[in-house]
Parts: sequence; structure tokens; C-alpha cells
Amino acid sequence: MANVSTGTAQTTIQTLHQRSDLVERSDGKLAFANYDRLLDEWATLYPSILRPSLSLGRYRATEQNWWADLTSKSADWLFGGEAGAALLTHYLKPAVVTVYCENEVPKDLIRRGRLRPDPTGNVEFLHAPVELRPTPGLIGNVVSPVLVYADLIASGDSRNVETARLIRDQFIAH
Repeated sequence: MANVSTGTAQTTIQTLHQRSDLVERSDGKLAFANYDRLLDEWATLYPSILRPSLSLGRYRATEQNWWADLTSKSADWLFGGEAGAALLTHYLKPAVVTVYCENEVPKDLIRRGRLRPDPTGNVEFLHAPVELRPTPGLIGNVVSPVLVYADLIASGDSRNVETARLIRDQFIAH
């Protein structure tokens, strides 16, 4: 799922086991010792360590809701951040629309949204840190709720943090 080598995956499993974040159950299967703590740690570190390397560019949209009825037919892009949260909860009106992409910025989104390059724009395109695919049982054009949650926490905006708590309670199961 993370598109990393088996060596990287093995090293990660070993590190989680050494930190006692991953434990072996009596049936021999592995389980997280404290999922909530790991989620908090990941959401805290994601914006400073991984997210900056994912940027594909920022654009400005002239219309606020240009994105609301768009769907990704091939799942080569999905909404994250405030837009993803708005679609999941119907609670936010996004100030910034975050789009995670498999490869490059989708030209059809630029055209349909009439987006213009702007380094301080209200639309950000990020390379997806994991394979993009709809989360079973949820709306099909939103990244994993864990990624939406991390985006909202990273913003530091009180309304986004409140929405992040809703997403954690309603959509992030462990």
C-alpha cells in the first residue's frame, strides 16, 4: 500500500516492534500496542517531515465550490484536507482545497476549475504518499480518513482541529 520496498517495510516493522508499538498476540498475529498514540505521533510528524516533499504546486481558483461535484473516475487523484473533510462530514467550507495525485497535477482539474498558478493559491496539489484508492464504505473521491485527519491537524486552525476530532471519532477505526 505504501509503495515502498520490502526492505523498507521490514525495517519499519522491526522498528515498531523494538519500540513496543507492535506486539505479537497469542495467536501469532501482530497488533498495534497503542494505535491512538501512533496516530497522534504520525499526525504530528507528517506535516514537518513528509508533507513538504509531496508538493506538486499551488493554484488559485476563482470560484469557491469548483471542486464540490468532481469525481476521480480512475482514482488518479482524490481530495484530502479541508475538501476531503467537507465531503465526509458536511461540516466545513474549505478555504484550501487539497488534491492528492498519483503522478502529476491533473490537467482536467486545472481546466475544469479554471485554476491559475499561484504560490499562495487556495488549491494545493500533493503527490500521494500512499497508493490512492477509495476507502471501503466511504465516499469514493476522498483519501484515507487518516490522511484527511493529519492535514486538518497540520493546519492548526481551530475549526479544522474540531473537524479532525469528528473524523477521528466517526471514520478512523482501529
